Amino acid sequence: MFHTLLCGLCGSIGSLLGKLALNGDLDFHKVIVRNCQTLSHSLPECSSFCSKISYLVRASLFCLMIFFNIIATSSFLKALERNASLPVTVVSSSINFLMSGLIGWLAFNETVSLKWFSGAGLILIGVLLIILSQKNVFTR
Repeated sequence: MFHTLLCGLCGSIGSLLGKLALNGDLDFHKVIVRNCQTLSHSLPECSSFCSKISYLVRASLFCLMIFFNIIATSSFLKALERNASLPVTVVSSSINFLMSGLIGWLAFNETVSLKWFSGAGLILIGVLLIILSQKNVFTR
């Protein structure tokens, strides 16, 4: 069960890192460049570096995205080795969906309606029913 939850969590973290790495219009990148330019006024030799810092940060985030997606994939495969495919797929996908929605709401101020929270609650109830009602469904 640990690998199933880890898969969903790492998948959503990978999605977050991908959005940060590949969307240059985010305020995140503008804040980095602005802070670098503020610091470069006191250190003139760093001014040429400020134009490149955003690309360096984005490349680092992209590498982290790949790393978390590798962890998610390997966790999914380990979970499939130990458990039946249906609960592993349902639980990891549900956790990924829920965490991605919460991250979008918290980190990017994305609009989340009452319908989304209701659906998320139903998904959680379904996942809990899968986990708790049939312990043998996670073993072959």
